[in-house]
Amino acid sequence: MSNDSTPKVLLVGHGGMGRLYAEALRSAGALAGVVVRSEGSEQRLSKDITEPVYRDLSLAIEQLHPDALAVLTPTDLHAHHIRHGIAAGIPVMVIKPAAVRPETARELKQEADTAGIPILVAHEGVFAPAYRALEVQIQQGAIGSVLEVRWLKEGQDRLSGGRDADPIDDSTEGRNVGHVYATAMHEIYVANRLAGRAAPTNVTVHHANASIRVPELDAVFTYPGGLQFRLRYDGQPDKEFRRGLQVIGTEGNLLWLVQPGATILQCRTANGTRDLPFAGTHTSNPAEPVISEFAKLLGPADGQVIEGLDAGANALEGARMLAQAVADHLSIPITLDDLAGGTDRLEAHNTQDDGT
Repeated sequence: MSNDSTPKVLLVGHGGMGRLYAEALRSAGALAGVVVRSEGSEQRLSKDITEPVYRDLSLAIEQLHPDALAVLTPTDLHAHHIRHGIAAGIPVMVIKPAAVRPETARELKQEADTAGIPILVAHEGVFAPAYRALEVQIQQGAIGSVLEVRWLKEGQDRLSGGRDADPIDDSTEGRNVGHVYATAMHEIYVANRLAGRAAPTNVTVHHANASIRVPELDAVFTYPGGLQFRLRYDGQPDKEFRRGLQVIGTEGNLLWLVQPGATILQCRTANGTRDLPFAGTHTSNPAEPVISEFAKLLGPADGQVIEGLDAGANALEGARMLAQAVADHLSIPITLDDLAGGTDRLEAHNTQDDGT
């Protein structure tokens, strides 16, 4: 697609992941401008980038006439910014989680569907080339019907580029259920998708250490139809980092393993093990596949099924279910809305409080 025909996307928010998405949009020739929250951020960023920088989202939309909106702001502002896009009649991409509450995500879906506006929830994991290649194998029947999904994460994750490390507060170590909520949503998104785009119906926690320094978890989710999803973390610092997804079917299994220096994707059946090709590596900008998918959404309609607000709501339900189960297992009182970001705002504090 030439630069002249590339849709222009207005980015709202320029934090850690916002910077990655700005780079991906800029590389595609699609970054129309950036909206930030504070005057200081506006002044600093205006010196660093060539695209226009705003503090007022409504003014930016009015002056730039973007083809789409990309929302990478704090979770409690997502609903407010998505509604800006719906009101402007332009597609919206929002970074996960879709909102604070699953009910809000479902309300937004209704509003967007009524207006005929597509909303894409950006979760880098389900757009990763290796995962998409794994999904194609499932769709082609390579392992038969899916029975079980297993996620394992060992060691200290140092491959999630773009995200600032969470600060460690010793007073909450071992009791940081909010960290479990935020971290597990990555794997829950994928498991929900593999379970037929459904939300889990139940979760049982066998072990948990709600810690940033040494996260530990052993939980089993159950889905409609009986599919099970086992999620395990073993964050012992002496273990080399690796992250593995195994999908077990009636006729074989698929393995996606990421570790420093290598990504493995294999199909294992009675006929043997074969390596599966895929484009890209874990060292690529994780935002680029998402932006490519969003660009397709902005082109001619082809009936593709998108990772939308319904998927976002299902992931929120699963993450909340897990957070409550971990809290019960550890006998820790929690308020789910507080863990999830507070309250979905109907509007920002003022007309210029629109970015991050």
